[in-house]
Amino acid sequence: MWSTHIFSHLEYDQIFLLFSLLFASLVITILITFSSSLLYFKCMIKRFIRIQLFKQRFNPNCRLLATDVIATLYENVLCDIQMANNVLLAKILEKNQFCSFYRDRSIHCLSSFASIDEFREKISLTTYDDYSEYVDRMIVNGENNVLTSNKIVYFVTSSGTTGHKKLIPRSTSTLKADTMAFNIGLYRILMSLRSPFPLPEQRLFTLSSGKKLSKFEKSKNGIPIGALSLCRSTSFLNVLEKFALSFGDILPFDLMSKISDFETSAFIQLVFALTIPDLYGYIVFFAPSFIHSIKMIKDYFEEICSCISTANFDHSSIVRKNILTSNLKIKLNQALTEVAIEYGGLKYRLKRAEYIRKECMKEDTSAILHRLWPNLVYASTILGGSFSMYKKEIQSYCGINLPLINLGMYVASESGYGNLASIYTDEYFLLPTNVFFEFIREENIHEVSKLSLLLFTRKIYFALFRFNQRLF
Repeated sequence: MWSTHIFSHLEYDQIFLLFSLLFASLVITILITFSSSLLYFKCMIKRFIRIQLFKQRFNPNCRLLATDVIATLYENVLCDIQMANNVLLAKILEKNQFCSFYRDRSIHCLSSFASIDEFREKISLTTYDDYSEYVDRMIVNGENNVLTSNKIVYFVTSSGTTGHKKLIPRSTSTLKADTMAFNIGLYRILMSLRSPFPLPEQRLFTLSSGKKLSKFEKSKNGIPIGALSLCRSTSFLNVLEKFALSFGDILPFDLMSKISDFETSAFIQLVFALTIPDLYGYIVFFAPSFIHSIKMIKDYFEEICSCISTANFDHSSIVRKNILTSNLKIKLNQALTEVAIEYGGLKYRLKRAEYIRKECMKEDTSAILHRLWPNLVYASTILGGSFSMYKKEIQSYCGINLPLINLGMYVASESGYGNLASIYTDEYFLLPTNVFFEFIREENIHEVSKLSLLLFTRKIYFALFRFNQRLF
């Protein structure tokens, strides 16, 4: 009797345990299903917003109209480039005439001069040495109204290609002018291509850099100092602009900013780009970096494929070596999973990884970009000047059917100052609404050490700039 009671009790416990496990499994299944559905819903909302933003930004019908942004630029600016440039100079002088640099040199508003020629005659050309003391006052002492009345948000370090490195104060208005110039250049390229206009669901890959704001060197009053390529990490964009820009990111920018090693960042960005089958543009700003990105794909394609198929960056030797924070890797894995959901999730990842592996195993690297992304519309990098030596190799990676186009915008640490004149050349239109240009006659070139232009950065200050590429 006693043993029967014990047996019945044990049987009851087992049944209860069995039903508990079944109930828990059901709850977990429901939660997983709900969670998966919620994640899918989230990805589809982001896709919808991204497509709508693309449609607002690039209207393919403008190809047939004379009212697009390029036609407006021609009509309002380029048709009277000297007048537009003179108007800009007047605005610069009017706004900044009470700043220290201007007061020390008795530089007043343009109306104080009888003509532009008189201004040029009385105000001599300068070099960076004329500004270094003022820049030091801004960085070391935290002074305002020194070179500009605008609020400085970033000190850009020059590349040093024309000598020692320089620090260039940049305001929100000048950085946003650069952004606008980049968008106009991109628009110019898309409107000029003979190939079909990109579909709204296609994505643009731009190899980028990011950095946590806390990691920047800063001036006395907390203004970050760094390369122009890192300017997005600063505060020149407002919350709404950052939010809108985030929908175009292939790798979430907040995650990119946490990756300090650029080689690791480049690898991760390439994994995200390769996960997406339908890019319309492949942009790497400098030609040597463009070549390096292709070689990185070839050298690490097995690891790239493993990362994509498993949505796990632990398969990358570069990531394991340089990212020691497990939380960051978890977030990267989650972001990669979300990117793939848009195209079919796990089944798609396996299929895509196998496709990449098959193409990269071929010894022939010709047209590899077009093979990895068959719907790619164009590739772009800086091809003029000293970078022309890389053009033949990069063209081989593109193949005969993928247009290789010079970068749509000509930019320097001081400012963006040119937009691509034609997708078939390495020539640029000057942007007279961004900077004030003063040309030196060829016969007077002996008066300065190198070919120079006096450049008034938009709403900021004077600076000497040197060009090594033909501009129009």
